Amino acid sequence: MSNQRDFPYWNMPAETLLHTLGSDQAGLTTDAAQQRLLDHGLNQLKATTQRAAWQLFFGQFKNPIVLILLFATA
Repeated sequence: MSNQRDFPYWNMPAETLLHTLGSDQAGLTTDAAQQRLLDHGLNQLKATTQRAAWQLFFGQFKNPIVLILLFATA
C-alpha cells in the first residue's frame, strides 16, 4: 500500500480493511494508538487567522463570475 489516498477503502470487506489498517473490531490497542499519536501528532485542525469583514466583502469580487453577474444586473 504505497499511496493511501489512492487505496479503494470503499471497495473492501470490513475485515480486510481493518487488517490492512492494522486494527480489528475492538479498535486499536493502546500501544498502537500511542505509536500513531507519536507518528502523526494530534488530530487537530490548524488554526487560521480571522479575516476582517471588509476583507471578506472585497474578496468576493476576485471571482470573475461575481463580476459578470454584478455588471449584468446594472
